[in-house]
Amino acid sequence: MTKGLSSILLAEPDGFPDSARAILESLAPVHTPDTLEEPAAVRAVFVRLARRIDADFLARYPNLKWLVTPTTGQTHLDHTALEAAGV
Repeated sequence: MTKGLSSILLAEPDGFPDSARAILESLAPVHTPDTLEEPAAVRAVFVRLARRIDADFLARYPNLKWLVTPTTGQTHLDHTALEAAGV
């Protein structure tokens, strides 16, 4: 496990490649919104366009440090809230 990486959240797991998930699982436990029991353990989130990342989302994951989005647009990201949260 990578130092400081307690848990990874796949915010939109449908269609996420098994091969990519296996790589993430070699780094830290991987969860989906349905399997996550400890939101405070999440340090990284993978998200696409279906979920808005804003202050409400960030409040649920107080220890989030990294956000990965394989999208060309960023309209789903509240950059002000991300900066304020230190993500």
